[in-house]
Amino acid sequence: MINELQFLLKYQERDEMMEKTVLVVDDNAALMDNLNNILKEEGYLPISAANCSEAMVLARQHNPQAALIDLKLPDGAGIDLLLGLKRDRPDCICIMLSAFADLDSELTALGQGAFQYLQKPVRPQELLRLLDP
Repeated sequence: MINELQFLLKYQERDEMMEKTVLVVDDNAALMDNLNNILKEEGYLPISAANCSEAMVLARQHNPQAALIDLKLPDGAGIDLLLGLKRDRPDCICIMLSAFADLDSELTALGQGAFQYLQKPVRPQELLRLLDP
């Protein structure tokens, strides 16, 4: 009986953690570390990628609940990554990040399925409010 309970608790914890997995995609290592720390403190499991191709591999392996995507990445546009993630995982909450205020890119991202568009530096409370409404 105890073994069954331990088994169920282990898989419940795993399922809850999978629901809190956040893919962080940015080529700025300091910003990525900062976002990862904010997420960890709130009980999220961040997984990180510095480019589009690495992000897609991690997304397929970990099925994140949400993704924080830099608009400009070394191997492509964040919008292309957004489209790939939404195609593979339509329920993934995708939040675009950019250091530049650009209404055209914001409207494009939102039109392509982004949940929100945040300007860097990201305010932790705003980000957390979006991830856990």
